[in-house]
Amino acid sequence: MARKAKTEGADSAENAGRLKQIALTYKMTRRTDSKIGLVVAGVGIVTFGVLLGIGFAIGHPVYLGILGFVLAVLAMAIVFGRRAERAAFGQMEGQPGAAAAVLDRIGRGWTTTPAVAMNRSQDVVHRAVGKAGIVLVAEGNPNRVKSLLAAEKKKMARIVVDVPVHDIIVGNDEGQVP
Repeated sequence: MARKAKTEGADSAENAGRLKQIALTYKMTRRTDSKIGLVVAGVGIVTFGVLLGIGFAIGHPVYLGILGFVLAVLAMAIVFGRRAERAAFGQMEGQPGAAAAVLDRIGRGWTTTPAVAMNRSQDVVHRAVGKAGIVLVAEGNPNRVKSLLAAEKKKMARIVVDVPVHDIIVGNDEGQVP
């Protein structure tokens, strides 16, 4: 009996933490996307309304009403997640380490190692290894980063001979990737 009470308490604490996390994400997104509440509510209402209307048209409003509610919640979660992710990446842009955060989101067969090379000015080189080879992603001043990239390429050439090494410089200038 005591075990059951402990697990129920843990579940309610976990749900409270999840709701708090959703609320914090909403507040963070609201700072950059002021229409997030209206958009998410609109998506939910339209999805539910369309399925409920189809239910009335075919004579099964209860079944399609329930399905509409479930799909509306799903659509709202998808739209909220995409807009929150866009807001988070927008807030990260220009910050040191933003390229590493984006690289960590790639997944699917890529192994990323953040900050494999760094200098005093906080210019950083990150490494991603996958089927396409080794990708070195640099962020910082393009003039200072080139020497870091060259040194890291030289290290990679000594370790792995036949693997292609690609380099990318993150930024908004000519020849850089945003």
